[in-house]
Amino acid sequence: MSIKNPDQSVQNDVDAVRAVSVKDYFRELKAELKNVEWPTRDRVVKAAGVVLSICVISSVFVAILDYALTWMVLQIDVLV
Repeated sequence: MSIKNPDQSVQNDVDAVRAVSVKDYFRELKAELKNVEWPTRDRVVKAAGVVLSICVISSVFVAILDYALTWMVLQIDVLV
């Protein structure tokens, strides 16, 4: 299996990985950011509320579990 024209293959690779200037990069980045559907303030506040609620519930659960396990270990220590 041989490549008929190795120079053409190399040229195709170079074209595929063409260098983009920094100016072009930021121009394309700005265009893409204009296409983003940004969340509304109300949506962000609701999402933050959900995250905070889950954090509080998780913290309470861990605290109760910690208290229960500590009590169990202390009861074992009293028996010994």
